[in-house]
Amino acid sequence: MKRPAPSTDEGSVLILLAGFTALVLLLVAVVTDVSVLFLAQRSLADTADGAANRAAQAVAAADVYRQPPGADALPVDPVIALRAVVDYVAESGPSETHVVSVVSDGRTVTVTLDGTARLPFAALVGIAPSGVDLTARTQARSAVAP
Repeated sequence: MKRPAPSTDEGSVLILLAGFTALVLLLVAVVTDVSVLFLAQRSLADTADGAANRAAQAVAAADVYRQPPGADALPVDPVIALRAVVDYVAESGPSETHVVSVVSDGRTVTVTLDGTARLPFAALVGIAPSGVDLTARTQARSAVAP
């Protein structure tokens, strides 16, 4: 009776398990960084929306009664709108949010904000050590309801 030859597959499950664990950890890191990036972009866009809405409410009081009857928007004072945006971002924006521009044509306000998203795992491996730059731009108009 012949003895079976010794198997050369011993320990291969351990290598497979180690590789699978490394793959899962890499996947968790990528999903975490992408989630942080997505949430930072949404937060910046929400801050830009709120700032634009507040700026659109910065009505030029002296011009309200000078506009023709039936106007569809209130006149916006650019100086008051800029102050409103800066104040809004300071009190409710993410910590690394900067006002890039506030442009008003007298009726519509366009707000542009910049921010930085810090990616926890990408920074560890040196891919984006200073973070990823984000930009959000939005418009608001001070509409008059009939």
